[in-house]
Amino acid sequence: MRIAICDDKAEQIEIIASAVKAYFLETQRQNYEVTSFSKSFDFLDEQEKNPFDLVLLDICMPGMLGTDVAKEIRKRK
Repeated sequence: MRIAICDDKAEQIEIIASAVKAYFLETQRQNYEVTSFSKSFDFLDEQEKNPFDLVLLDICMPGMLGTDVAKEIRKRK
């Protein structure tokens, strides 16, 4: 499972990544990969090339709101 975390704050990315890791340890699942992005446009570029299975988006980010990123993902499908 490919998981993307998109947040402009590094400390928030760390907290979310830690929670994801804890979930996968608790459920004894091992096939997952977490990739983090601090910029919406970097995430969208990667999503276009190789889509993620799960995307965790911050809502308030500079440049493009997380809600707008979600709309863009839906448009590109």
